[in-house]
Formats: sequence, structure tokens, C-alpha cells
Amino acid sequence: MRRLRSLLRRLGLTRLIVRVLEWPEEIRLRAEVSRQRAKGFGQMSAELCGLQIALRVDNEGELRRGLTYRRDAHLITPLIEALEHGGDGWDIGSNFGLYGLFMAAAAANRGTITAFEPVPWCRSKIEHNAVASGLGNIFVAEAALSDQAGRMRMVIPSGGEVAGVGHLVDDPDAEEEGQEIEIETYTGDGYRTRQGLPIPTAVKIDVEGYELEVVRGLRETLSDDRCKVVVVEIHSALLEQRGMADAPGEVESFLAACGFAEVRWADYAHLIARR
Repeated sequence: MRRLRSLLRRLGLTRLIVRVLEWPEEIRLRAEVSRQRAKGFGQMSAELCGLQIALRVDNEGELRRGLTYRRDAHLITPLIEALEHGGDGWDIGSNFGLYGLFMAAAAANRGTITAFEPVPWCRSKIEHNAVASGLGNIFVAEAALSDQAGRMRMVIPSGGEVAGVGHLVDDPDAEEEGQEIEIETYTGDGYRTRQGLPIPTAVKIDVEGYELEVVRGLRETLSDDRCKVVVVEIHSALLEQRGMADAPGEVESFLAACGFAEVRWADYAHLIARR
């Protein structure tokens, strides 16, 4: 079964099947986006598991995320459940803070959430949304995590400000279109030790094709029994472009080797690991 899932992901068939099934909903979403855009962008609220957060949307990409966040309920809920009785969380690749804000709301005054986000305008958006949500327990870290410390190039493709999506560039001489920024990278274990942070109870990872490097840099953290839940988005197409077609299976095996009792595919693009 694992080999079949891997083959389907490599061929792009899993994503294609999902897109076909979701097409009627996509048509309705596009109509709603058009209506909302005509009214103008602004602040909207999101609610899950009895928790409510505020999101400022300034473009179509953020509006789509604000309208479709419930599609991620099966991913956000395990993080909320892990933190509702206390504990710290890490939101690695936070974007405009959707996951991290819900994690902060769940932890309340019993824990702190660290949102790792190297893109400047995304960090500003997270900070704004935290204030608007009345959350004082989320800290935004100007850092990207990997399997080694150093400096790397990040390219924000044309239109990237809409979705807040950027990716690291392996080849220092590669030329890519978009806005380029230089960022600091750290291993998660190294950053935690340097900052004196406790082991996070819950971790979310969404790093645009660098998920294998991130988990490798978190070996000590993820192997600690106090880390209860990890949610990882697997960007199969980006990994394929990097010549790392086997990385999804390697991430899955790595999490199992860290001692998680359950490592499963929550959908075609997300792994959930639990102790």
C-alpha cells in the first residue's frame, strides 16, 4: 500500500483525483472569492474546536485561505487537542499564521507558540493577526529551519506575496524569477538549544519541499517523548523537482524512527505522527 501511494504521488494522480472531486466546490469558491473581492479585503474570523481567531486578508490568496480553512480541520484539530491542556508548539513555515494562531488559542496562558517565518511581510501579518485575536503567547522567529545552520537564498515567485509562498534555492548560482531574500537557517535542535526553548508538544511543518531537511534537523526534539504530535505537509512536486522523489517515504520512516507510535497519511499531502 505504501508503494502504491508513493507511485500515485509521483505520477500526480492523487492530486488529480482530489482536484476532480473538489471541482464543484472550487467553482463555488471562485464565485465567493469574486463576491468578497468586490466588497474589498479586510478582517475575517475563523472558528474551530470552540476557538476563534482573527485574520486580516489583504489579497486573494489570503482570502481563499480564510474561506477554506475548514479543509484543514483534520490537520489543525490534532494540534489543538495536544495543546489544550498546556504545552508549547512550533509552527514551522507559518505563512500568515493560520495554524499557529489556533495553536496559540488552544495553549492560551499555559504555553507559548513559536512561529518560524523568514518572509518579512508574513511575519508582520502574523503579529497583526495575533494582536487582533487577543493572543499574547505567539512569538514570531525570523528564521528558517533546515538540517544545517548557515545562510541561504529564498526566492518569492511573482505573485508570491499573494500566497506568502517562497522556497529555498539549493544552487547559489541558479537564476530564478521573483524577489530574492537572504535568510538565516538553523537546525531545529540547534535553535531550541540556543534559545533555551522547551521541547514542543505539537509541531506543524510546511516548508515548500524542504520537509526532509527540517525533520532531520529536529532529530533530538522529535525523539523526545514530550513531543506528542507532528503534522507535516509533503510537497511531492517540489521534491520531485529537487531530485528527491523518495523524500516523502523518507520523512515517514524518519518520524517512525523517532519513536512515534502512529505515523499515517492524513490525506494525499500530509503526514500525522502521534505518540
